[in-house]
Amino acid sequence: MNSPAPMKIGMYLFEKLMTQHSTPVVVTIAPGRVVLATEDRVLADMPAGQLSTKVSKMLKLNELHGPWGKWLLGGLGAAKSPAFTETQVQEIMAAQQMAAHDPQASQLELAHTLWIGKPTTADGSKQGGLRSLSAGEAKLQPRVAPILDAALIAAGVHRA
Repeated sequence: MNSPAPMKIGMYLFEKLMTQHSTPVVVTIAPGRVVLATEDRVLADMPAGQLSTKVSKMLKLNELHGPWGKWLLGGLGAAKSPAFTETQVQEIMAAQQMAAHDPQASQLELAHTLWIGKPTTADGSKQGGLRSLSAGEAKLQPRVAPILDAALIAAGVHRA
């Protein structure tokens, strides 16, 4: 039997809380394997069994625990973060199209979700906060976090 098609999602990596910087990463999830890559390098390529995950209760960010410690993955990046490149966008779109048509992968909600994060408009200013509220950004992270979490668990990542 063939392995399910890998799924990809565009998230922002926060290496610590309370930062103005986050990095756009493509998270690739395949049975038994998780890969996090920026535009120009692979940050982690790990067997799923060596990782653990949970959704933080307060911030609704995905916590990914590995040999590096704890990384936070958000559907929205910090306001000063770069956007995903066109190459990253195309990579995610192609993978998700394949996953949606794969009989095994399509059982997970992530296979039917095309998510490419973006920097938040909440930049600490009153105007930025208002733009963020009117854009509904506060509702996005709580929706995307459980989708990624379920896919990571299905790939063999342990619950933290």
